[in-house]
Amino acid sequence: MQNSRDIRFGVAVLLFTLGCGILYAGSVAGLSPIFFGSAAFFTIERREWKRQVPRSEAWKTIALVVVALPAIIFLSKLLPDSANKEMEQVIRYPAVIGLLWLMFLWALFRKWRQGRRAVVAEQGAG
Repeated sequence: MQNSRDIRFGVAVLLFTLGCGILYAGSVAGLSPIFFGSAAFFTIERREWKRQVPRSEAWKTIALVVVALPAIIFLSKLLPDSANKEMEQVIRYPAVIGLLWLMFLWALFRKWRQGRRAVVAEQGAG
């Protein structure tokens, strides 16, 4: 169990780092979100995939998608192209990408450490 957690941690770090590198290079526009999303999937543990989603959590997720998706589409059509290009330049600024990368690594490390503590507690109790 601990070994698979370490492997998932390493793969998630690698995928997110690749996504940040592609975002910085700016060569392939739609590829970095794919790496970010796959890195997020590798952080989810097996028991979280198997558990039943509470009804309230499912409704909150559906509501978020129903509200956020039209808002994103509307704003992308509403803003002029020059604003979109400026926002793209800000997002691809190295300091922004570096901060995003550090924040993800910090959050991922905390999740990994929390899982490690749970395993140690289970071994101590058993």
